[in-house]
Amino acid sequence: MPKATGTPIAFSTSLSLGDGLVLTEAPTQAITGRPKAFTLDGLESWANVKVTFLDPANTPAPWTTGDQTFYTGNIATETLVADANGQIAFARPNALDGEGQWTVRIEVAGKSYTAKYTVTPLQLQLTTFSDLRVELRHYSGSSSDVYTSSRVPLALALDLSGMLPPLGERLKTWLEITSTQIPNLFLFSDTDLLRQAKAAAGAVSTGWEAGSYVPFGKYRGVYVSMSEFNGETTKTLIHEYTHLLVEELAPKADKPAWLDEGIARYLEVSLGQELGGKLQSQRQLFSDADLVTSSLVGNKLIQLNSLVSQKDWNAQTDNQRVSLQ
Repeated sequence: MPKATGTPIAFSTSLSLGDGLVLTEAPTQAITGRPKAFTLDGLESWANVKVTFLDPANTPAPWTTGDQTFYTGNIATETLVADANGQIAFARPNALDGEGQWTVRIEVAGKSYTAKYTVTPLQLQLTTFSDLRVELRHYSGSSSDVYTSSRVPLALALDLSGMLPPLGERLKTWLEITSTQIPNLFLFSDTDLLRQAKAAAGAVSTGWEAGSYVPFGKYRGVYVSMSEFNGETTKTLIHEYTHLLVEELAPKADKPAWLDEGIARYLEVSLGQELGGKLQSQRQLFSDADLVTSSLVGNKLIQLNSLVSQKDWNAQTDNQRVSLQ
């Protein structure tokens, strides 16, 4: 095996902010679509620290929490408390952080410190693809092909595509189903583009879903609209891959919608805790449980015999019913 040449890129970089404060960032090179983590050392034990991120336009960016969500009201500044060793840790897990120079502003005991870092896109050899009425970028991956619309971070698309082979093995364990081949990934920046491509591929669009799948033919693959956070996008990927595998196994079977969707939902949450973010998936699980409980108390729980038809399931437009079913 040939040896790697050149200077290896450091995974983390430490910067002295002054007054004994040291900010460590990882990875050193921030890539669009991937999270970036920070650690601040040199604080007094239990010190209060205010942290704000400024985007390339020097505008305070909404704070993103460790469990991949925004605070209500898009709060930009978070107050953190150092541990007994005078250290705090925080991150930017938002997949939509744009390229350019970002600033971290840190306020401690009335003094302000800043550090800058540059977010750059991943560079790949791409071709164009227009068969699905949407201008897509095409990348030939090691296990399957990747197609993305504009504004989709290429690193996110590549990371999700690389997740498909191990995900297939995990689904095999749960479902005892093996895919004929790893599906292609079609990743879109918004649901409108997703619907256009689905219609061109011959898939039925419901108008409210974040993903879909095409199990056979020229455009076979998993179709996903990306979210602000990788965990949510990963859950959609798991959900649609599950549908694809079930359809491959029994394409003409009369599967009740509640069973098909229930399996996909169950695995989306279960495997999402392993692959897409444990806290984010748990929050969704508790939210769903609360919705079912309140509906049961109010005698609004939907009976399974009214959730048999996949066509009727997909045709729902009422947001409350869509969430409950």
